[in-house]
Amino acid sequence: MNISLAMKKFSVIIVMLISSLNTFSQPYNELIRRVDSLFVPWTSNNAPGCAVAIYKDGQVIHSKGYGMANLEHHIPIKPNTVFSVASVSKPFTAFAILMLEHEGKLSLEDDIRKYLPEIKDFGQIITIRHLMNFTSGLKEVFTLMVNSGWKMEDLTTNRDIFNVLKSQTTLNFEPGSTFMYNNSSYFLLARIVERVTNRRFSDFMDERVFKPLGMNNTSIVDDITTTIIDRADSYFNEGDEFRNSISNSETDGATGIYSTVEDLSKWIENMYTGRVGSPEIIKKMTIQSRLSNGDLLEYGLGFSLNKNKGEKIVWQNGIAYGYRSIIVWYPGNDFGIIILSNNGSFNSILQANLLADIFIPENANLPDQELTNKVSLSSNQIQQYSGEYTGSYECEIGINKNTVTLTLPWENKTYMLSQISKNSFIGKMDDGFGQTIKVAFPEEDKGLLLLSFGNVKYKLIKKVKSIINIESLNAFQGEYHNEEINSNYTVILKNDTLLLRQFRREDIPLIYRGNNTFTTGTWVINDIKFIKNKGGVEAFILNGYGVPNLVFKKK
Repeated sequence: MNISLAMKKFSVIIVMLISSLNTFSQPYNELIRRVDSLFVPWTSNNAPGCAVAIYKDGQVIHSKGYGMANLEHHIPIKPNTVFSVASVSKPFTAFAILMLEHEGKLSLEDDIRKYLPEIKDFGQIITIRHLMNFTSGLKEVFTLMVNSGWKMEDLTTNRDIFNVLKSQTTLNFEPGSTFMYNNSSYFLLARIVERVTNRRFSDFMDERVFKPLGMNNTSIVDDITTTIIDRADSYFNEGDEFRNSISNSETDGATGIYSTVEDLSKWIENMYTGRVGSPEIIKKMTIQSRLSNGDLLEYGLGFSLNKNKGEKIVWQNGIAYGYRSIIVWYPGNDFGIIILSNNGSFNSILQANLLADIFIPENANLPDQELTNKVSLSSNQIQQYSGEYTGSYECEIGINKNTVTLTLPWENKTYMLSQISKNSFIGKMDDGFGQTIKVAFPEEDKGLLLLSFGNVKYKLIKKVKSIINIESLNAFQGEYHNEEINSNYTVILKNDTLLLRQFRREDIPLIYRGNNTFTTGTWVINDIKFIKNKGGVEAFILNGYGVPNLVFKKK
């Protein structure tokens, strides 16, 4: 065969292939330019940023880094930059449990004490399913640890967390009756995987999930001395400067995975194909769970589940130190988003929402339902409900006779709410995931607001100008002890302000809200209420994130 003729034919084939590839990518070119424009604020060479991958129609159509992975050495973020994915680890843990169930090695209805006999018998069975859908009643382990003197920057191991959890003697609620997001459940799920397989959780995940999916830059870091190639450092803002936010966590199950947007794109692809695991496992993860009373949750097994404009959305986000992460899957649109950031001020949910708006037109589907914003309230209700509230979140309720609004200062947004009962209201978040907002005012406890985003609930206290005299404040002073976490707090009066003191933390000012109740403005202690009897103050009840009604008795 004439060599010159063969080379000409080969050249023609190459040109045709290139032309074909260019034609295939052309429909996305303008959309990707809009994506780049969206991330312009994160492209600075002097600030941490993010990596983004977009999965569409069976392929990754965009994968790019914005900003810096390391400020000291001026290293830019690339698609293969490795980040902590924080709570995006949870769907992987759920996947591991479902793989073992699929193989007949456990049942989701098993009592967790079958595998973890160290956990105390609460007189009510906690099943593996309860752990997976956050209905176990277990307390949030990190809130317990901080209230026992632990600091977020301390080295934290799996042994530390297990020791705290096996010392618990009470539950927040009857298993299966209520949803309460926590890290304790997924930490214990990882321990169950280890007991069933007789292997380290990190080894199991590497051999059964990461390697089969080709996620070669993904691992579980359960040793902080581990060297991770291309890892991004994490940062937080302090004024105009960025500070290092250093993780000293060696825990897994609830967190612990480090990955890239490229690798997580392979995880989204597996959500469609079920090549690793099975399609049945994926289906189980994305079916809404139910409470024991039959109520549906906006949660499956490892994933939050929502609808927006009729479109089903499967997602999980994560926050740890200066890392921010989110993975979003639109099953009906063959579309997925992965964003990983090392900037503590980065809002992953907002950015994912803005990205989705580019690829899913506003008029793609009609809203699920139209809610009427008209309400009927008495003048007493208007006076009682309206005002500012504080706790884990700050919010403001605005009311007139025809309209109820919820303002969330950190979002700078106001939502219109619809009345669904005498004291309850509902709305939809404008976050791209269509999460339900619920607001309820308990009749038996005036001044309280129960605020829910999806299934996650918070108790907030109304900000009121309450005056309490020094003599009354003085009565609250003393030492208080909780046996369950073996923790002590000292309440002192200094410069006419009541302070909560613990030996390893700065003093926490207590702000009086009336009825012997004080708030702190921190997630670990939303509020404390002092309990009095005829002899004086006998205890206080602490409410923190995922830990309601923790009793500290006065010594």
